[in-house]
Amino acid sequence: MPEVPSDVRAAASALVAHSRDALADGQRTVVLDATARVLAGEAHGLMVTVALGERVRALHELGDIAEARRLWQLIEPRLDELAATEPSFVHRIAVVGADLAQFGAGGMESALDILRITSAHLRQHGEGHAADLIGWDAVRRLGYAGRHRDLLTAIATLGAPPAALELELTVPRAIAEALDGSPRAAADRLTHALARVEREPQPPPLVEQGFRGALVLASVWSGEPARVTLSAPDDPWLQSSHALFTAMLAIARLDWRQAAVCVEKALQTREDADATGLMNVVHVVAAQVAAARGDDRVARDHLRARDASDERLSATTRADLDYRSAMVRIALGENPRDTLADLAERVPAEQLALPELWLDHARAVFGLPGRSGTAYLDRLDHGAPAIAARLAHLQALAGDSLAARRRAATRVAEAGVWVPSTIAAARLTSRQREVAELVARGLTNREIASHLKLSVRTVDSHVAEAMRRLGASTRAEATEALRSISRDS
Repeated sequence: MPEVPSDVRAAASALVAHSRDALADGQRTVVLDATARVLAGEAHGLMVTVALGERVRALHELGDIAEARRLWQLIEPRLDELAATEPSFVHRIAVVGADLAQFGAGGMESALDILRITSAHLRQHGEGHAADLIGWDAVRRLGYAGRHRDLLTAIATLGAPPAALELELTVPRAIAEALDGSPRAAADRLTHALARVEREPQPPPLVEQGFRGALVLASVWSGEPARVTLSAPDDPWLQSSHALFTAMLAIARLDWRQAAVCVEKALQTREDADATGLMNVVHVVAAQVAAARGDDRVARDHLRARDASDERLSATTRADLDYRSAMVRIALGENPRDTLADLAERVPAEQLALPELWLDHARAVFGLPGRSGTAYLDRLDHGAPAIAARLAHLQALAGDSLAARRRAATRVAEAGVWVPSTIAAARLTSRQREVAELVARGLTNREIASHLKLSVRTVDSHVAEAMRRLGASTRAEATEALRSISRDS
């Protein structure tokens, strides 16, 4: 590549810095405007390439994937000649190009090819550090492709990542660790990393939201939703993901009414602007909420929408989504044996501990034998409330005591685990169920108080809490929900 004048190099560096700061502040249109001005003039080839690259990054974040891919195709042939003079730019744009390939027509292997070729170019020009960063990005990418076991193995083999990539690896690493049985440790890792991100003068909104989403998942899987506090983001582009995370926390508290409100907000995301796989997750959570509230038609519609969407965008949470979907299908009347057999095909034996526990627990709930492998039990954090509750319920289901089963089922429900049928009956305490049954018989709160020899204020409290747990806003809805539970039980 011909020698680049120093003023052109300085201008290119200034454009990169300006774009980096603008994207970190969520100002994507600012980057589009700045790069458009460069491309509209008679700019040097380096400036054109840099402008195209920064434009690709902004379009990618905005969800204009088709245009981002078109511009990437213009840039890709130029990366080799830029590797010697602009290694940091080559590294950044190759990562975006790999994103476009991984979630586009090429898939994961195409993304890894881009990273391998770019790494080779960088090493050929003596840029070993940049090449190493590319290699670690390939490791990070394994998590977002749902290859969590491969990611954990790679980290164990390679050792500590470079400091520059430690934060970027935190989310996929924490998700993999949580799924392999350590959700509390993963939540701790995410909490510490999020604190570092929030200390930045201008924390990137998208990065911060990604950490919060992973923290929500780890806390829900642990059975400790209360450890997460969410505040609404300023960036409108992130409000749907915030609503989704809030819905997941509400489900873990069995607060179906709040979950329904939050799901409606999350559904406002435009499908064609969904660059993060948000809608795939939203449809599953929406189906779960609808099924829990007895709206079977809406639940089926959302499951069909999930089946029609591109799962690669949400592969990092595929195990969670598959489990939720299976429980919804059972709630809608599908045969548990067949549904859980389908789920088992998506849960490789002796891979990740939590999905194996979820599957074995569900099979036990519906009277089906577990799989033969139990080595995963040793990798589980037995101190996590949801894990401990499931294990206790498994033990109770293997025994003959009906009272022990009911106590264990109640403990599972209180840990935020939703399984149709047996667990549904444990949504209410014995007193709440007694009160709800009297509501279903048409008694007023004053009549219930007289019948049970309680104060009206106490009955008011029991009725309100029972309706909240049933996801009902009227006494008629509570009656129908209670009848549904009775049928399932």
